[in-house]
Amino acid sequence: MVKQFPDICINGETEESLKNGAAQIVSLVKPSWRNEDFQYKIFTDGISNKLIGVYVGNVKFPDMAEMVLVRVYGAKTELIIDRNAEVRNMTVLNQVGCGCELYAQFENGLAYEFLHGEMYTQFVLQWFFFIEVHIFEKATKIKLPITLIYLINEQPRLLIFNFLPPPCSFFLFSTGLI
Repeated sequence: MVKQFPDICINGETEESLKNGAAQIVSLVKPSWRNEDFQYKIFTDGISNKLIGVYVGNVKFPDMAEMVLVRVYGAKTELIIDRNAEVRNMTVLNQVGCGCELYAQFENGLAYEFLHGEMYTQFVLQWFFFIEVHIFEKATKIKLPITLIYLINEQPRLLIFNFLPPPCSFFLFSTGLI
């Protein structure tokens, strides 16, 4: 069940305020974690959103620890992203085993599970095709339930982008680009 915290608004302007806000949310969704044990990893690849990982555990290898991601929405991003559809998509994908668990919504963001994984380049995938076929089998097992969701649903798409026309957005999602 997704916890709702409509009165919590995280200020993502400074690293300290981002950490303090993330700690507040994580202490509510992971009450067994002690605040004094929190470690932080700030992700910097986003354009407007702020993303911070909070974890307890091995400091040398934070990617191997259980982590909660706290995303603070960027200014005016709600104009291009349907936040209700985003939450619905995350929930549906998690229910069929293809996505992270959504822990909480707060006034200006989400808290959700960090899923461990690796990004593969096209070169690596071409190489693995000949060596490790099981990677493609795993990808197919993940892709199939996602495809079935969209075929069974009355509307064959679940959009988070308001501005894409339906054929375009369905193509982008069905090819795995979004």
